[in-house]
Amino acid sequence: MRQIAPHWIHLDQTRRKSSHLLNILFRSTTPENVMDITEHKGKALKLVGGDESREQAEIRKQCADLVAGFKQLTNGAELALRPGMLAQWKPGLKYRKTPDYGVPVVVVELLKNAPMDTEHGCGSVYFHEPLDLIAGFIDEEGDFCVLHYDVRRFEPYTGLQNE
Repeated sequence: MRQIAPHWIHLDQTRRKSSHLLNILFRSTTPENVMDITEHKGKALKLVGGDESREQAEIRKQCADLVAGFKQLTNGAELALRPGMLAQWKPGLKYRKTPDYGVPVVVVELLKNAPMDTEHGCGSVYFHEPLDLIAGFIDEEGDFCVLHYDVRRFEPYTGLQNE
């Protein structure tokens, strides 16, 4: 059987459609047919169903998330970082407790010959992690702390752009 790719219509576009068609669509809408489209910050309505199972859709989403994570890790935004600059986690790449997303750190030093994490085994996310960013932050007690991080997971701080 030939597979039909699902077709989504953004709900903000539906104002242009006839009200009769919309009544039919909304009467037949189930929760599975409405999906958040994060790139467009709105809802979308599935107009044509495909033969894709929920499991296949989850695998397809996981693959897309993997590619997006790889692109985020390797996008080069960290190349702009210099000592004294403020930095923040890149979206989706925070894997340590501190600092939280959106909380700035100050770049203390960028290491050319980065030490590798040798404390953790190959099953750890820290295994052979390059620790080439030394960043300072203020902890919960108000103390200035300095830790080593993988610079590829950081980008210049953007929190002050609108001020």
